[in-house]
Formats: sequence, C-alpha cells, structure tokens
Amino acid sequence: MIEFHDDWFEPYEDEDEGEDDDHVGVRPAAMHPDGPARVAALAGFFEAEGFSRTPPTRARYARVESRLHEFLDDVDVAPFIGTGPAALLVAERERERAGAFLRIFGFDELVCCLEGFLLDPWLPVHAGERRTQISLAKRLLEHMRLQGWFDQMIVSCAYYDTKNAIERARREAVGRRPVPRARVDGLRLVDPWSW
Repeated sequence: MIEFHDDWFEPYEDEDEGEDDDHVGVRPAAMHPDGPARVAALAGFFEAEGFSRTPPTRARYARVESRLHEFLDDVDVAPFIGTGPAALLVAERERERAGAFLRIFGFDELVCCLEGFLLDPWLPVHAGERRTQISLAKRLLEHMRLQGWFDQMIVSCAYYDTKNAIERARREAVGRRPVPRARVDGLRLVDPWSW
C-alpha cells in the first residue's frame, strides 16, 4: 500500500480558473525542490551521465557542467523569462553571484533558459566539446521531463523551443566539423561522427 505524506505536496493557487479565484490545488513538492536540492539534482544528472565513461569523456562532462553553472550565473535571463524575474535575479546575484539562478528559480525557468546555453557565446569552439555540450543539453532536457522536474503545461513552448535549438545546434555542429574518412567494419560502413 502506498503511503502519502503531507510534505509531498504543497498548495498553490491556480490563476487560470477564471471566475473561481479561490481555487487552490496541490502540486507535488518534488517538482519544486529548494535551491540546494536543485543543485544536487543537476550534479546527480551529470554524475550519472559520466558513470562508466572513459576519463576523458568524464572530464568533458565536468567541463559542460561547469559551463552550465557559469551560464546560469552570468546570462541575461530577460529574453527567456521576462524582465521581472530578470530583475529579481540581478538582485540575488548582487547578494551572492554563484548559484543565484538555482537558489531562486526552479527547473521551469531552467528549461526556458537552456536554449541560451546552445548559442554561440556559450558553445565551445572545439568540435568535440561542442558536440558534448549539445548532447548533454538534450539528455538533460529529456531527463528533467522524465523526472517531472518541470511543469510541461506551463513551459511546453520553451521545452519545444529548446528542443529545436538543440537540433539547430546539432546541424550547425555538423557543418563546422571536418569530413572524416569512413572506415569499413566488416561489411558495414561506419560513420565515425555518428551521434
């Protein structure tokens, strides 16, 4: 038998109910963990992705994780989530810059801003690093969706915008890399750049 605990759910007001302004529902609290839990969840994702990989691959994953935190600490979020939240983030960054984004925003806002992580100022120049960052961004987005870390009803447009940005970045990365020679593996032609 499943046991439910009171701390699994938190009340919220549904603003989209029209005339019924007193409507209050519940949303799983796991969808909106506090700042340290969000940082730990992201670290757990990168750790799980790097598990059983070669040391150079784990090092690339660690660099992508570091760039993601740097991105969240420095990016102007106004184009992604609006000027009001951006002003709040600026104030939090003045207090303490490192980790400000994850202290005050949840995964919903991360989904909205992740598209910016795939733009040229944040994408590495080196082709291998660039492909790793694009690939991990895609896996992170899907991991957050499958774990229910964000509300798909609220950020569905941002989710699909980010998916499109990932595909666009992948196509551009393919255009930037040198064309490798294919090798024959048995009777099958192997593409060394396959994702």
